Amino acid sequence: MFKKIYTLVIFISVLWVQIANAQDLHGTIIDKAEGTPLMGASIKLAGINKGGISNDKGEFVITNIAAGTIHIIISHTGFEVLDTSFQFTGKNNIPIVIGLIAAKEELEEVIIVSSSRTNSRIEDLPTKVEVLGSEEVKEENGIKPGK
Repeated sequence: MFKKIYTLVIFISVLWVQIANAQDLHGTIIDKAEGTPLMGASIKLAGINKGGISNDKGEFVITNIAAGTIHIIISHTGFEVLDTSFQFTGKNNIPIVIGLIAAKEELEEVIIVSSSRTNSRIEDLPTKVEVLGSEEVKEENGIKPGK
């Protein structure tokens, strides 16, 4: 009986130390060039399956992080992915500021062409157009696709 109580006390003590050492990681994600906050940045702590998304002010909070080396991956559309590690002490709980660099990817040119109804003749249109008469429509009406 005494052995069970002793084991339970040791287990609770270890658990209490882990809970006491767990702190919250909080900070702000910004555009490094402009200094503006980035809303919707994805923050992931590799190896411990925790993460979050930055709010409209670029702020994030990830709770119950144990002190030690943190491997963090931060991504946002239009910015380079930041994959880094740092020592997290959990003491003083000072917010971190992380700047992301805009991606230098250039997109290919996109051309949008719109056609509208004109007074030109069907024969002059640049696309293939077929004209069906009422008799042909009645014949086609009885045909079922796939049969």
